[in-house]
Amino acid sequence: MRVPGDAWLEFFAEPDGTGTRFIQVARFAPAGLFGHLYWYAMVPAHLLLFPAMARAIAARAISLGAP
Repeated sequence: MRVPGDAWLEFFAEPDGTGTRFIQVARFAPAGLFGHLYWYAMVPAHLLLFPAMARAIAARAISLGAP
């Protein structure tokens, strides 16, 4: 995906009692003013997209038998 800056999306899974904790981290290093404008303009979409993505990944893991 082309963005005005550098972007990382990281996923972690760690044991948590009898289950697993799923952690999703989005990082963005904007390039210049357009990069900052892009990031703030995308906040509403990210507030919907990232939780939905995490739920879908967790549901898939559960369906495959992950704890």
